[in-house]
Amino acid sequence: MHPKETLTKIMKLFFGDTRQAIISYIVLALIAMGGGLLALSKTALNFSIQLLSTPTPLWATISLVLLGCLYTYRKSQRAIALQPPTPIPNAKSIIRTEDVEYENLIWTAYKYADGSIFVKEIPRCKDHGYELTSDGTTHHCLESIDNKCTVKLSREALVRFRRWASVYIDKYFRDNPPPPAPPSRPHRNWVTGWQK
Repeated sequence: MHPKETLTKIMKLFFGDTRQAIISYIVLALIAMGGGLLALSKTALNFSIQLLSTPTPLWATISLVLLGCLYTYRKSQRAIALQPPTPIPNAKSIIRTEDVEYENLIWTAYKYADGSIFVKEIPRCKDHGYELTSDGTTHHCLESIDNKCTVKLSREALVRFRRWASVYIDKYFRDNPPPPAPPSRPHRNWVTGWQK
């Protein structure tokens, strides 16, 4: 027999036996560990039951409630801080204000004397007229609480819809000029009489 073949047979025999030994050791360890895990889990369960059955001191209850209130307050303040500030339109430079319907929402738009347009961030529901309210992640109509309305938008979708609505409203203002002002009615000046 060639030495190379002999070496190959010896290696196959050795590594085959070693592999079987390793697998048997792993199976034996898992069986032994199962009993240890069972005892450990019973001990942990007994400790948890004892801990939960002890009465909670009043100061711990009060502090837990206060910490919960503080956490809620901080989360709401952070959500408010993340919202972009609404620029206050200058009433003197507004030449046109209109409510325009786009995608089943009513958007309030202002046109300024310089030709720029401002669209409010939060639209109103077309069916109910309520401004959409936020629960932190979504904006929805107040009637959706009673399942009477299906208007729900995520914050990202609302920003995207506002951009699209701004483009639509800009075109709407260009295509629909404001109606002419009504003719002024004559009024009576008590000193000089009727004037136009």
